[in-house]
Amino acid sequence: MCTKDFINKIKLESINESHQLVSFDVKSLFTNVPLEETIEIILQRIYVNKELKINFNKNELKELLMLCTKSVHFTFNNETYIQTDGVGMGSPLATFLADIFMVELETTVIPKLSQVTSFWGRYVDDTICFAEIGSIEHILQELNQFNHNIQFTYEIEKDQKLPFLDVEIIRKNENIQTTVYRKETNTNIYLNWNSFAPDIWKRGTLKTIIERAYMICSTPNLLEKELKYIGSVFRGNNYPNWVIKDILHAAKERHQEPIEESEHIVDDENDEEMIYKKHLLTIPYQGKRGMCIINSMKKRLKNLLPDNILPIISYKGKKLNSCFNIKDKTPLENKNDIIYYGECSGSSCNDKYIGETKRRLLERIKDHQGRDMNSHIYKHSIETGHEVKLKDFKITGTNYKGNDKKRKVAEALLIKQFKPSLNKQEKSLELKLYS
Repeated sequence: MCTKDFINKIKLESINESHQLVSFDVKSLFTNVPLEETIEIILQRIYVNKELKINFNKNELKELLMLCTKSVHFTFNNETYIQTDGVGMGSPLATFLADIFMVELETTVIPKLSQVTSFWGRYVDDTICFAEIGSIEHILQELNQFNHNIQFTYEIEKDQKLPFLDVEIIRKNENIQTTVYRKETNTNIYLNWNSFAPDIWKRGTLKTIIERAYMICSTPNLLEKELKYIGSVFRGNNYPNWVIKDILHAAKERHQEPIEESEHIVDDENDEEMIYKKHLLTIPYQGKRGMCIINSMKKRLKNLLPDNILPIISYKGKKLNSCFNIKDKTPLENKNDIIYYGECSGSSCNDKYIGETKRRLLERIKDHQGRDMNSHIYKHSIETGHEVKLKDFKITGTNYKGNDKKRKVAEALLIKQFKPSLNKQEKSLELKLYS
């Protein structure tokens, strides 16, 4: 969804007859961002332009950025790959690096086009431009020459209308109007009223769509048309008429008379301000029966808790990946932050071992194969001549990422319970009831 500030900026613009609306879009921006060039831009702006003060020197920051971008690995179809260029989808740095590069492109190229453009706005990789008629190819050439990895396409207004994100921009003489835009592939399928989900989620869906209409539509006529359309769409998703009317009425009142939120509540008896504290409780959704229990619990909590404490109940949905894997399965040897179990495969040998590792299992097995001379498994293999193989190991505990102590405690408890013969240490982790 387009941001409110950006929409307001478009609404305030005007366009003369010698210009036309054009949208320039980058082809696959994230996977084509040139990493080394972008990192050099960051270093230039920090250490030469002095735009930011940080505690790293130039070489340290460059090494960190390279480590976080060009040393990233991922799996696809059971094959492991290393990211060599472009930013990986889902990476926390993806939007940051892409935006840094696009700002550099705009700073360099757009001033050269000031004679043929009267407005240039961008949201991530989508841009809107008021360009002089006949100058489109010239603008496209200038944009595409900046870097061979980043190539643009364009779309010109049709019937004085141009879609930009979820906004349809309309030319009315020299004025600009905006309304909601939907793609031809839009299905108008939303969270159905009869679905197994909390009513607050369903109401929230409708409220969000209505708020978008108020934010985007620039005239009363366009807003009224959009709200009527929203009503028909949600009736098609089995929303009762009274629910739709109630939410529409509340939205109308809210936009006519904005209400300022207060962080305090006034106590009428003492005429003093009382601090208003909210405490969130998240629970799984269990249908109508569960909601009856929650309502009963709310009443009970209201009587037990102080007046300035308000519990807020939030429902937790079931994620798709809890039903089946939606990503490639990580190979056994590449799993990390785990507890593992090893059993010697030598004939008439039943020796066992339980261990934990933060690293990949394969790296830990290499320790047991001789890289760590103090490994009890390695010493056992030297004494017996039994070979240490990957197939001798399996994972018994996962989901310890970022919690080393929890992983070590789990290992200690498993060693205590099963007493594996190859675990020679007296204690894995000292446990204390109080500290």
